[in-house]
Amino acid sequence: MAFAGWQCASILARPLIELRQPSPMVQAVRWWRERPVYTRRMGFEIKHHIAGPLPRLDAVTPETKPIPQKPYRPTNNWSAKKATFGQNDYIDILGDGTLHPRDMLHEGPHWLRGFKGNEFRRLLRRRNATFHYAPYIHPTKWNTVMKRLKYLYEYHNFKQNHKDWRNME
Repeated sequence: MAFAGWQCASILARPLIELRQPSPMVQAVRWWRERPVYTRRMGFEIKHHIAGPLPRLDAVTPETKPIPQKPYRPTNNWSAKKATFGQNDYIDILGDGTLHPRDMLHEGPHWLRGFKGNEFRRLLRRRNATFHYAPYIHPTKWNTVMKRLKYLYEYHNFKQNHKDWRNME
């Protein structure tokens, strides 16, 4: 469709600003220093020195008050817990054979003590041991475990190549 001459002339006669569509990419401020200054962290006061190395101060004033720290207490390296750490590591070798190292585990979840297996079996044990309270006490973690179980179940059963498991005659 051809435009009439008077239409083209009227379009050219209009200012370019009128023809341009508004853009979401319009820069509100041309120069960085002309930007509006907003108040940030209203009421926040820095209570420690931040300008370069720490100054040598003779007197402590409220402006130069040091940051509070806990008093130094040396650790007791011969406490009962540290002194007896690892004493039952070789109980199966040096003992009489009636005690297994897994029987000495007192830390960690009860369903994980003495367990040996892959991630899928570990999550199954976790689900079976905690199903009566975990969905109510830890719902997000429970959903994460259940999603991971579902993924591993599908992976082990449907997404692996089982051709070598068939009876080859």
